[in-house]
Amino acid sequence: FKSTDRMPPLPSMRKAIVRGALLVAALSVVSCEEADAGTTTTTANAGKNIAGFTTTNDATEYAKITIDIKDIETEMKKDNMAGYPEAMKIFREGKNSKKSDGSLRTLEGMGIKKEEPFGKLYDVYSQVVADGRIGYTPHGSVLAALNGTDGVYGKYATGSISNKPDFRSQVAKKTIKFQVLQLYALHEIESAFGKYKKDESATLALDEWWAFYAGEGETGTASGTGPYILPEKRSAFFGTGGRTVSNGGVSRVNQLLLAGTKEIQTLMLVKGNDAKIDNIIKCMRAQLKVGLIQGCIQYVYKTDKDSKYPGDPTNAAAQGETWAFCSGVLPFLHEVSAADAATLRAETDLVPDNSKNPSFSKVKAVFSAKNLNAMGLSCKDIGGFVPGKDTTSLTTEGDDFKTCNDGTISNMYADTTKCTGTWAESAGSAAHRHTASFFSMAASFLLSAALIMRN
Repeated sequence: FKSTDRMPPLPSMRKAIVRGALLVAALSVVSCEEADAGTTTTTANAGKNIAGFTTTNDATEYAKITIDIKDIETEMKKDNMAGYPEAMKIFREGKNSKKSDGSLRTLEGMGIKKEEPFGKLYDVYSQVVADGRIGYTPHGSVLAALNGTDGVYGKYATGSISNKPDFRSQVAKKTIKFQVLQLYALHEIESAFGKYKKDESATLALDEWWAFYAGEGETGTASGTGPYILPEKRSAFFGTGGRTVSNGGVSRVNQLLLAGTKEIQTLMLVKGNDAKIDNIIKCMRAQLKVGLIQGCIQYVYKTDKDSKYPGDPTNAAAQGETWAFCSGVLPFLHEVSAADAATLRAETDLVPDNSKNPSFSKVKAVFSAKNLNAMGLSCKDIGGFVPGKDTTSLTTEGDDFKTCNDGTISNMYADTTKCTGTWAESAGSAAHRHTASFFSMAASFLLSAALIMRN
């Protein structure tokens, strides 16, 4: 029979089975994203694997937002900065990721959600005064770098370092990936949990989280242009890799994020799992801080002329990456130590001194065990420099940044001690992959059953 025809009568037993399945599937009926007007979902690509996670709904258009990032990077590589106006246009108006009404999803439109845990921290930090300047937001930083004008975010027109294309492009693309998009991806987890607690459909919001985080073209091995790539790349230098993730990834961060996402997908099939889901999300929030902290530490090391690397403060690209990573850490560090956040900003923000040589020893000190633990992280989450790790981008010396020793880990919203349980312990194992695959197929079956019964 055709898909538009009504299904022929089912034997009574089959009807009973399907109807029973629908009691569970009720929580998985698709709905619109509350913050994305005009968006609906179809089942055309439901069940698609995105970097190891099988979505319940069609999340392909959401994942395409990372193609915008790729196109922005391409434009910024053009000679004499000729592509910056087009890069700005893509950021503000969108290009590749379509909503169901045909309008384009935009990176600029992925705003900070002030009512959510991370959004609150960014909102608080946006009001911190530094050198007479107030207001840091990742969106403002991107716009300033793309515009190339002087202001509270940088001397992009007159600075001897920050007016260079290498500096501007690194600030723009890495702030987009690891602050703007990563924060918005996390918002979708928060949204999914909120919907679940209200007995509303949560599957699409959960799918959107992973689609935004991994992005189009990501297989699991840092092959894409989304936030997913950061912990994969940094893990080699900090000893936080070496994992066998089911999608081919190696970082502990992505191992936990993928396993946590699959576990939440399973837990949301039935009611009453609020506490379990809340703990997994606390674990995931903590892990999303890791890559930014590692990037900040590593690139200050690469920039400080007095480090053993040795660094080069005249390297515009390195300075740009330093600020892109460290600025993303500032709201988290400010929460636990305003003084240490001020130190980090003084060492990495080029507005007061465009020829600033960041002090690795000072920056290393702000990432003490006390501060990491207060941010909800363990010392092993961040790791330590891997001795003699030689690549084209950076050599690290083990004695220069050692893994610290934990005190008491305590943070209300981000907590790595919640990264425990069967889902975390078996992450990446064959048994876990088979179990996760089973539940993903089960979710798809239940959704299909729902569609059958509607006809």
